Amino acid sequence: MTITKPAGSVKNSNLLKDQSGSMFVFVLIILIFLLTFSALIGEYYRIHSIQNHCEYEIQRAVNVCVEEAMIDSFRQDKIGHLDTARAIQNFSNYLTRDIGLTQAREMVSDGTLVYSLRLDSVSATEDPPRLFAKGTVFIPSAYPFLIETVQVPFDIASRNGRID
Repeated sequence: MTITKPAGSVKNSNLLKDQSGSMFVFVLIILIFLLTFSALIGEYYRIHSIQNHCEYEIQRAVNVCVEEAMIDSFRQDKIGHLDTARAIQNFSNYLTRDIGLTQAREMVSDGTLVYSLRLDSVSATEDPPRLFAKGTVFIPSAYPFLIETVQVPFDIASRNGRID
């Protein structure tokens, strides 16, 4: 009784017995590719999380400042008026006081820069009561040899619809 090997098994056994080291190099290349890919995915997730955090905080700041700067004497007549100078000043104060940015509008945690915020414009309209903030968030990359900073623009507007 003789046992015969399938035709493909000779090829596989030769591949496993490769003495030139090409299989090791192939596995090493795949490993490096997987590590690089996972690092890039991690960096993307970090930047996306910071972007969501910044947009949420700025949207919240704009909404709170509009609510605080409403002129209450007009509310009983169902008219919404906004003290625009107070709203813009409250927005600037809110960024440093409540969000925790430095005077240079930078978020620093444990001595490292998390992000910096550049406001291109902050404007408000009295009727309808709205506050607009436009600018860019600069997020330093964890891999500065690839890209130094990631710039995330934002354009956020708020409107106070409540006039009761």
